[in-house]
Amino acid sequence: MIWNQSIHPSIGTGNPYRCIEASRRSYRRVFLVALLSWGVPCGVIAADPIQSTDTCLRVSGLAIPSQIATLTAVQQGRIANMAVIEGISVREGDVLFTIEDSVQRARTEMARWDAESSLGMERGRARWEHANRNLQRLMGLQGDDFASSKELADAQSEVDITQIEYQMAKFVSQQAQRAYERERATLAQYTIVAPFPGYVSEHFKEVGETVEPPEPVLRLLRLDPLEVVVDGPLSLGSSVHIGDEVNVQPVDGHWAARVGKVTFLSRAADAASQTLRVKVEVPNDLNPWIAGLKVNLVFQTRSEKQVKSSSAAELTHPLGQVSELQGNVRRGG
Repeated sequence: MIWNQSIHPSIGTGNPYRCIEASRRSYRRVFLVALLSWGVPCGVIAADPIQSTDTCLRVSGLAIPSQIATLTAVQQGRIANMAVIEGISVREGDVLFTIEDSVQRARTEMARWDAESSLGMERGRARWEHANRNLQRLMGLQGDDFASSKELADAQSEVDITQIEYQMAKFVSQQAQRAYERERATLAQYTIVAPFPGYVSEHFKEVGETVEPPEPVLRLLRLDPLEVVVDGPLSLGSSVHIGDEVNVQPVDGHWAARVGKVTFLSRAADAASQTLRVKVEVPNDLNPWIAGLKVNLVFQTRSEKQVKSSSAAELTHPLGQVSELQGNVRRGG
């Protein structure tokens, strides 16, 4: 059996098992160099064995809430009720807190009375109808010379004026309806509801405190789904597409890996850092992760076909030479 000492200085003509172990150590060192120069194989960092022959790129990031809302009161006033406590989940439309609204409720009630009242329109219609009847009566008397031309002209003017007054009464009634809707909308602003399903993470104000816009009252986070935003190398622009699945692996081993989906891929790179922004959406309904978890995104950058086509080139690479040596050792030279 002939051993080539040029491959590794510790390989000699002694124990062949020692030679095999030396070649394995050399193999591992060259393999680490190859990982840094070629990319990380899916089989090393991905959980799915189907991707074991693909070449991947790993980028670190943080799993953050997909939506963050710092809510404040639209109207100035005193906080009358805090309907939620820190650390609970709420549904969209749930009441979060209310501002003292007794004065606005009174204004809304007064506007409702005005909107529902039809007295102005009834009065205008009655005056218009009376003027019309008076004009008709005078026109009937004109043939018998009991009504002068001036009386007829005055009666016609009265009809025109009362008709305009009736139209004005209808307009005022419509404006009262609009004013009532405005007061109702203003009253609704005193009750703050959740704009999306989420998690109440923090209170900035308590019941009894006065708040003025835009002072924050509480913060709401949407934790399902989570979102990972990273600045990756420019190569992602040609190998990753919106809708692609991405393996998301928490750095902390207490959390299981998940599969996310690319939802945004910037087409404009940052000129200074030569990176582009990528967003990955991660489902978080079952066994939820905490927001702020550090994760690794594993992007598939080369297909299995491309990896196989490069196998011939690997024979000339130091990694290929060591693999050939190890095969010769197993076969006995």
